[in-house]
Amino acid sequence: MALKLHFPENGWEEIEKNWSAWWAGELERALVVIECVDLRNETTLHYASTFLGNYGLEMAADELLDMFIPRLEATHYLGDAFPRYWPNFGPGIVSAFAGADLYAVNATTWFSANSSELLSNLHLVLREDNPWWQRVKSVTQSAVERWGSQLSIGFTDLGGNLDILAALRGTQRFLLDLLDNPQDVDRLVLETNRLWLRCYWALYSMTQGGRGVTCWGP
Repeated sequence: MALKLHFPENGWEEIEKNWSAWWAGELERALVVIECVDLRNETTLHYASTFLGNYGLEMAADELLDMFIPRLEATHYLGDAFPRYWPNFGPGIVSAFAGADLYAVNATTWFSANSSELLSNLHLVLREDNPWWQRVKSVTQSAVERWGSQLSIGFTDLGGNLDILAALRGTQRFLLDLLDNPQDVDRLVLETNRLWLRCYWALYSMTQGGRGVTCWGP
């Protein structure tokens, strides 16, 4: 079922023209992005927690996405703003793909080490059956299939390579690794980069063919 958006049917033509001109340095003004959300009542916004780790692994992807429909349909996209949806599993989710534990709280997501393995024995490997990797792909693909013609669909913040390693090792232990075992850290940075790029291109390929790709902010 199509979303009932506060956005004109021909709005995407203007968005594409202005944003393309801005990126090319040809727009003779700043981009002005304003999103206004109607109140459900006098005090309550239409809002579901944007950190998707809060909903665990059991809820069906479509059921999870249904929670965001009120917010999307209550948002007015003004100026250079455009309808978008960003699946947010927390910055550094790649560490969970590689085996770190994910802890979700209401306003953020944390990742922590669950292994005391020697640094020299640590290797970053993406297992296709990793439950969080499967979850991210499922939610992203479902969002594209449902809303790709109406929204710009993004993909989750994968995180930086050293942040990912710090989550896998624990921050304090990783700081000591930088001093004690720099060669192993260099090796793991390269492994993290390869893993990151593999995830990036997999998610990027899912989000093509619709209304473009967006991140956590335009």
